[in-house]
Amino acid sequence: MSNSTIATANESSKTKSNGVRETAKEQAEAAVETGTDIANSVAEAAKKHVGEPLNSVADQGSKFVKENPMLAVAGAVGIGVLIGLAARQKY
Repeated sequence: MSNSTIATANESSKTKSNGVRETAKEQAEAAVETGTDIANSVAEAAKKHVGEPLNSVADQGSKFVKENPMLAVAGAVGIGVLIGLAARQKY
């Protein structure tokens, strides 16, 4: 083979390699975009189905603490004691 034939073959190989690289890059970008869209949809659904009940529970908890501050403090102290005992691994 002559040097010019080898050079032409090398150029052809580089061109094909660049084309494959560009195609792979475009497909990867499309996959990332699709994945992002799916993740956003799932997050919105979770926010709708979990967020609203969670806000309701938080509102009820706030209301309870405002109406029963001493009971709330006693409960918090009790939970703190239990966590402390569990952390020491002595029951």
